Amino acid sequence: MIASPSRRARISEETIAQVKERADIYEIVSEHVILKKSGRDFSGLCPFHDEKTPSFSVSPSKQMYYCFGCGQGGDALKFIQQIGNQSFADAVLGLADRHGIEVQTEDPQQQQEFDRQRSYRQQLHEVLAVAAQFFAAALASPKGRVAREYLVHDRGLSDATIGKYQLGYAPASWDALLRHLKRRGFDDDIIDAAGLSSSNENRRYDRFRDRVIIPIRDELGRTIGFGGRALGDAKPKYLNSPETELFDKSRTLFGLDIAKVAIAYDVRAIVVEWYFDAIALHEAGIASAVAVLGTALTEPHLKKLLRYTDGKRLVLNFDADRAGEKAADRAVGTVESLAYQGSIELRVLALPIGKDADSFLKASGVEAYRAALDAAPMWVEWRIDGLGRSSDLSDSGNYQRAWKQMLEVVSPVRDKVLRARYAERCAQWLACGKSKKIPALSFAISRELMTGRVVEAVPSDRVVATDAPRVTSERSLLMLFLHCSDLRPSIRQSISYLERLQLSKESPLAASGLDGIWQALRDSEDPLAALIEMPEMPDCIGNPLALDMVTQHQVERGSEVLSSLVAAIEQRLRESRLDGLGQQLCKTNIECVEEIRCLRREIAAERAAIAKLRSRRRVKSAIY
Repeated sequence: MIASPSRRARISEETIAQVKERADIYEIVSEHVILKKSGRDFSGLCPFHDEKTPSFSVSPSKQMYYCFGCGQGGDALKFIQQIGNQSFADAVLGLADRHGIEVQTEDPQQQQEFDRQRSYRQQLHEVLAVAAQFFAAALASPKGRVAREYLVHDRGLSDATIGKYQLGYAPASWDALLRHLKRRGFDDDIIDAAGLSSSNENRRYDRFRDRVIIPIRDELGRTIGFGGRALGDAKPKYLNSPETELFDKSRTLFGLDIAKVAIAYDVRAIVVEWYFDAIALHEAGIASAVAVLGTALTEPHLKKLLRYTDGKRLVLNFDADRAGEKAADRAVGTVESLAYQGSIELRVLALPIGKDADSFLKASGVEAYRAALDAAPMWVEWRIDGLGRSSDLSDSGNYQRAWKQMLEVVSPVRDKVLRARYAERCAQWLACGKSKKIPALSFAISRELMTGRVVEAVPSDRVVATDAPRVTSERSLLMLFLHCSDLRPSIRQSISYLERLQLSKESPLAASGLDGIWQALRDSEDPLAALIEMPEMPDCIGNPLALDMVTQHQVERGSEVLSSLVAAIEQRLRESRLDGLGQQLCKTNIECVEEIRCLRREIAAERAAIAKLRSRRRVKSAIY
């Protein structure tokens, strides 16, 4: 980093104006904040105060930012000052260095120091560029025959791809590159600082020897380091440049200089583990892939990557082995807080065991990979699947542990639709292949996520709801309403008909204690979702998805059962009214002849109606 002047006035106004003209507010802010498109502008969580709802806005057209929560705002220079606690001069010099702007000062002596330090960074870029040319030439020479065969035959790369990535070969000689760079005029300090040489007590030697060389470039396409793949038995198999002033693997994504346009077009980015996976995907026409150089995905990686995708969609595709699973798990851990917030859409592509992206493409082809990519599950589903696969659910202890762990994964999800989907995914595993148990388990999980109370969590080889509520016509009618969406209009009309009969001062469902639930659900477009979100659920309904054999039979027959259930409820209401009329008749004074006649006519009418209802009830699946 170039040293800053002691006073702002020593930087020329011309330099400041050039920096402001070249600096892009979106590019700078997006290195620190995950931004989402919002009309013509972008929004995100403010980096200057804690908040859960985005109030931070960036306007590319105005080249300004502003937070409606804390009031911080300004241009690109102001943002760099605030986010890095830098002086104005440091902010100007940092952007000047980033954009290759020559810094002019009013102090000739200080100007010489700036020029010297800028020359140092330029020399690092130059020596790396010369080294890349040397490796590429070595690949094309007779000494590079084995390396070329590896790239063409083993990796299946075309000459065009080899040239596009400037792939090369580091000769087996101890100092072939060192001697070449010395002849080109580079001194030992610059060669060492670029990470191209190593040394021991006796000698200095080339860092990369007898390896296929993959240049690592920054977003502008400048070589900042190298990766080397051993051709023989040398260890390690893959070797990267050491960290230098230009190269930091925790901030560098291989292939981003080529992939950034495709990421913006595809509205998603694919992250793989190694260079050859990214190169193979690019050659297959899937150009939105980048590689993390064998390290964990970091927050700087993420922020750099998401600058290029408005949709903030990220797909992790790490190797399908234990190490790859651990890498994917670490990567998910890095970004899960953002994923839970909904700031990014994170998916995990799990290929068959033993396959990475490169080997899968060779074995199955690009269309199979595209299909797998499009079908990649959300990261929460991937976590649930991992827990399901790794648990012996036939054991009660493991079953309860898996239940708890799955809920821990799902519970931070705030989106109701996604939470319901993930609850069903958990249920699919916990049902242990018994599909009829999935709805009941899904409901139990959703209720526990909503209320924090366990509804029912029993292994699938045990009986569910042994103390289930007594099956009544009213409860069966409610079950039809919940499970048979096509019958809901008819059920609403039927209950309205029963209410209009005015056979009782109470609701038709009051006798079974279900009136409150019915009133809450009758107008809902999604009664099951509404039921899950109810703070309290009467014991008389139990788990409405843990269906007993009778209710299950009724739900399956649907419309055949509906008329019989309505008739049964009407009959019960009329029988209750008949009892009331009989009691009223007994209490009536014998001298009230007209009132007695009236009551007897009503009793006769109720008896006739009850007899007629009994003849209509042909389906005997309910317990009365």
